[in-house]
Amino acid sequence: MNRATVHAQSILIAALCGALGCGSSHAGSPDGALADAGVDGPRDVGTHQAELDASRLGHCDPDEEAACGCIDGFRRCDLCADRCPTGSACVTPAQVCRAQDIDGQPDGSGGLEFWIDGCDFFVDDGSGGRSLGTYCMTGKVCAVGVDDTGLGTDVFAGACFPASFCKAAAVADPPAPQVRCVYSDGTPVVNGPPPGDTCPVGDPREPFCGGACGEYLRCPDPKPRPRAIVGGPYDPTEPAPCLGLSETRNLGVCGYAPGRAIRGGDFGNGRAIARCADWYGEPCAILVTHPQLDEAHFEQGYLLLASVCRDYAARFRDSAECVGADWSPLP
Repeated sequence: MNRATVHAQSILIAALCGALGCGSSHAGSPDGALADAGVDGPRDVGTHQAELDASRLGHCDPDEEAACGCIDGFRRCDLCADRCPTGSACVTPAQVCRAQDIDGQPDGSGGLEFWIDGCDFFVDDGSGGRSLGTYCMTGKVCAVGVDDTGLGTDVFAGACFPASFCKAAAVADPPAPQVRCVYSDGTPVVNGPPPGDTCPVGDPREPFCGGACGEYLRCPDPKPRPRAIVGGPYDPTEPAPCLGLSETRNLGVCGYAPGRAIRGGDFGNGRAIARCADWYGEPCAILVTHPQLDEAHFEQGYLLLASVCRDYAARFRDSAECVGADWSPLP
């Protein structure tokens, strides 16, 4: 999918927002000419996690299944000409009808919130276009275009679904070969994350997510503070993505912001770490997970509190590490 048209073609806009009307689920990535500031003590940031209704994303009653077919409780839209049920739209990469995750709920400020859990990211060095890093903001995984590579101008873009949907699509009858799901590092979802017994207690600012922690709990909403007219630190104002789930890791962790760090991008990485540290008032670091889609050529990492990064990496010593801006391991 070409970067120049990704938002027009993206499922978040063309399929769902265009059909239903909604607010964007994307936050800007932490780049740009922003001044860095030093650590000056812990800040009061958001820790609230919205618990989403698992039953509202999709349904498929017997009549719909007979007429169109179902995949994991979502009505298919690739096998019949019937319109999707009211309140949902056909998700092109997944070929099923899907509703918004939040549809007209009070937002706490007198307005209503409309929100779709989506993804829009790349796995290369960013030289092909603008930097993208938005992944699912719950413990779900991303259904993307079957031809998307995540490299160059073919960004991964789509909507988020439970891992069970991706597994069911792989054995659907009739087949659904166009359905393809990927984790935050771009690797394919095959069997889904390993099972886990309980969700461990983590830092409420960047809690664990996905797996045993559930697929319908949204990462915390950061508490915004005034942004300087010129310069000033990057202030995340939307939920951050759930990062790190894989075929071998049964937990993700809620990151600082959608933007990603890139191996070799020491200057930009340093600025991003400084902005993260300014936001929290504590040191930040870069979480790097392995294997990645093409780490021999490109390697990415996620911005986290250094304490959270160390905790996560300690749980997955064989596949996760914490590094600084120059990709040197943290002491």
